[in-house]
Amino acid sequence: MAGEGDDRLTSIEAALKAGKPRANDASLYAAAQKALVPAISRTLVPVGSRNRQWECVTTERITNEKERKKNIPGKVADDEATVWSLKVLEDRTQAPAGWMLPGFDDRDWGRTSLPISWRLNHTALLRTTFNVEDPAVYDSMRFRGWLFRQQDIEIYLNGTLIARVNNLEKKRATSRPHSMTVR
Repeated sequence: MAGEGDDRLTSIEAALKAGKPRANDASLYAAAQKALVPAISRTLVPVGSRNRQWECVTTERITNEKERKKNIPGKVADDEATVWSLKVLEDRTQAPAGWMLPGFDDRDWGRTSLPISWRLNHTALLRTTFNVEDPAVYDSMRFRGWLFRQQDIEIYLNGTLIARVNNLEKKRATSRPHSMTVR
């Protein structure tokens, strides 16, 4: 990857400023893209690119007989589903300071289990806890969710923003599960 002070980057910047493409710009671009592949693959692992055994650290309740028959990982009976604290607001700017921090007091929030739905154009804050016995066993985490018509989603882990999902507007009645891997 070209970094500050790299002659390749300097020459490309000069060509861009001059407005004249060089004959070998396409090959330089292709080489730069090829060089990025190892860097990207170390940072994000595309879902499905490796044969992995995924473990669900939070669970959802089974919502229909079809799910019950398929024995879908992470889908459990109502009384076994992960309990989430829930606060629905008109706008994200109304979120209480520090709501995403582990020690935040959410005792006066509602309780629910997933899946849930809330009014469009509103903000839902969801909090839960889970324990990982041996973090050294895991090299990544995957977020999986049905995000039908939701935008500007932020995902925090122990108070740190680890992912942002945007532009999930769908013009159809169903949506595919959204998955991402966080390392």
